[in-house]
Amino acid sequence: MVSMMNADNSFPTGASPADGSIQTPPSSQLTAYILAGGKSRRMGTDKGLVELGGRALIAHAIGLLASAGLSPRIVANDEAYLKFGYPVLRDLVPGKGPMGGLFTALSDCPTTLLLLVSCDMPMLTKAVLERMIFHARSGEIVCPTLNSVPHPLFSLYPISLADRVGVLLLEGRLRMLDLIAAVGYSGVGMDDLVQNAPEIFANVNSPEDLNKLQQKWMDNK
Repeated sequence: MVSMMNADNSFPTGASPADGSIQTPPSSQLTAYILAGGKSRRMGTDKGLVELGGRALIAHAIGLLASAGLSPRIVANDEAYLKFGYPVLRDLVPGKGPMGGLFTALSDCPTTLLLLVSCDMPMLTKAVLERMIFHARSGEIVCPTLNSVPHPLFSLYPISLADRVGVLLLEGRLRMLDLIAAVGYSGVGMDDLVQNAPEIFANVNSPEDLNKLQQKWMDNK
């Protein structure tokens, strides 16, 4: 662990996206974690520090979470992320990809539920985030779905999964889709939100992906 935060990073769930109000049912708090990972083979560098629209990809994720009052923790193995002003957690089990990052987050989380956000999805919107928070359920994995296909790298996970994820790491079973298929999940449909903006859930995995989103970013300005 590079740095540890003292303040509570939780956010009450139960708000209706329609009216913007927040009701707080007992024990329905969550903590946000951004998976920054490390150097990407396809990108050739650390994806979280690559810029889109003049800001690092991770800064887009931070800004999105801040729009809903969430102060994230960053799972990364590079102290360069400390410059963004948020706690940085090193992987407890290095080299295991997103599953390892999830295990680190689950092991650290002070609340019963966490929101996992990949740093390479800079086009996610507040409407998507609000819908996810609205559908948060204690003890359940909650995934956004497109055409009924879940997206586990922008999802809600209960901390009760920590031991199970630890076993998967020991067994070398690292596919996030395998985890949610085995455990089960509640899907939150997002098809209506992407009808006019199909890039919302786009991942930046390569320089080509980045160039495409750079153009879309400029078109939206």
